[in-house]
Amino acid sequence: AYDQHLNMILGDVEEVVTTVEIDDETYEEIVR
Repeated sequence: AYDQHLNMILGDVEEVVTTVEIDDETYEEIVR
């Protein structure tokens, strides 16, 4: 059960990192 919970947290972190990277790219495009 703990492993599944940990995997869910890691999955959420990966999603957040991906979203942040997309936001950075979009922001750079807006600045240009």
